[in-house]
Formats: sequence, structure tokens, C-alpha cells
Amino acid sequence: MIIDKITYRTFDKIWTMMAMDWKKNSDADFSTRVRTNKAILSQNFAKTVFGIFSIAITLYTASVFTFDMSNLEETDLCDRLF
Repeated sequence: MIIDKITYRTFDKIWTMMAMDWKKNSDADFSTRVRTNKAILSQNFAKTVFGIFSIAITLYTASVFTFDMSNLEETDLCDRLF
């Protein structure tokens, strides 16, 4: 219970500072444009990383299925230890 109150106070201070900072910087047109550009850049970077990750997983899965199926005829199941 005490930890929850301390955590809440800490987050409340952080949120208050963020709100004050947002209000202070929202008056400047340049600041808004810079924030918007950084948000767009961040979103594009995240999409790129996600796309590369998806392609890597797809290629890895395809290679596992391709190479495992080709060795299936050569593998003797009786020699495997269970």
C-alpha cells in the first residue's frame, strides 16, 4: 500500500512536469513542427524495423521447412535415440 502511494506520487510528479513542459512548448510553431517530424521519423523507423523482422522470420521459416524436408528421406528413424 505504501509502495503504491509512493509510485503514484512519483508518476504524478512526472505527469505534471510533462504537462507543464507540453504547455510551455506548445506555443512555439517551430517546436510543434519539430515534434511532429520526430514522431513521423520514429514511426517510420518502427515500421522499418518491424518489416525487416517480419521478412527475417518468414525467410528463416521457409529455409527451415525447405532444408528439413530435403533431409527427411536420408534420415533413418530407427537410429534416433528417444
